[in-house]
Amino acid sequence: MANNTSYANGKTQKEDSSLEMRELTESLPHSICIYSSSTAYQKRTQLGKYRHLAIASILCGCSCIGIAALILAVKAEEKWKYDPESAIKDSRRSCKYSVISFVVFFLTMLLLVAFFVLVSYLVTLTE
Repeated sequence: MANNTSYANGKTQKEDSSLEMRELTESLPHSICIYSSSTAYQKRTQLGKYRHLAIASILCGCSCIGIAALILAVKAEEKWKYDPESAIKDSRRSCKYSVISFVVFFLTMLLLVAFFVLVSYLVTLTE
């Protein structure tokens, strides 16, 4: 009850302190700024999605690049506890590696199909 005492302007002490914290957070530079709990939760869940993307890139993409993506995703999740900015950088790199893994795999499959078409065309020319 002591935390919810009303002021003359109708605000409670809890609302007033959250307003002060928001104003303080907005006035700080972005690198120092402490993220709100909802933003932190969104960033944290995003890191887990990159781990799943990295696992999918191992299974459905170029596995050597996918393994590098998975290592970065796991490092990002571990770094989140003590260095969120570095964790975000590692998670972005993990996402990039996962996408590169898929692109390399699909380009390899496309080139393989083109090679088989070329070989079959050359075989028909020799006959």
